[in-house]
Formats: sequence, structure tokens, C-alpha cells
Amino acid sequence: MIPSPMQGVPELNKAMNIANRANLNLEELEDLEKREMFLCDQIGAVLKGIEEGLEQGRQQGQAQLIVRQLTRKLGELSPETIAEIDRLSHVQLEQLSEAIFEFDRPEDLEQGLRQPPN
Repeated sequence: MIPSPMQGVPELNKAMNIANRANLNLEELEDLEKREMFLCDQIGAVLKGIEEGLEQGRQQGQAQLIVRQLTRKLGELSPETIAEIDRLSHVQLEQLSEAIFEFDRPEDLEQGLRQPPN
């Protein structure tokens, strides 16, 4: 047990972990290592899920902004057009955000959405 004033010292915590491991038999040590690997895998999966969620949120926000800008410029968009914009990839959304300035009519937008990505 580490005295409370010294518990914040990483080196002491590491030394105590090593000492605790030294008192384990081979089976206990292997079990501990398996649990640590499992926890590391779980942490990795959670972090990956968080990153994917953040990326999806950024993409949805980008699509919503583009829809608002297009609505302001061209008038109300059809639900089909909005759904099509929502399905665009990040790269396609970037291209559409730059092409907004070239659209003068809803037909221009529809044509732009039909063009294959660069």
C-alpha cells in the first residue's frame, strides 16, 4: 500500500504494480495479462466508436449547413434532394459546398448532384 501523499507519484505506482505481479503464480499472471489485453481492446473499440460517431456528426452537420445555404439561395428543397445531400460522402459535401456559388436555379443543383464525383 502506498501512503496517500505519495499515491500521485507514477513511478511508485509502477513499482507497486511490478511488485504485485511478482507475487502472482504463472496462472494468475497469465489471467491478469489476458484481462489487461481485453480491457485494452475494449478501450480501443470504445475510442474507435467515439471517433466514428464524431466523424458522422461532423458530416451530418456539414450536410445540414449546405441544405440551409441552398434553401436560402434557391428556395425550399424537395425532401428527395435533401435525402440525396444527406447521403453524400465527406468529399462530395466539400465539393457541393464550393459549387453552391455556381447554382442559380434548383435545376443547377439537381444537375450538380447527378454529376459523378471528381
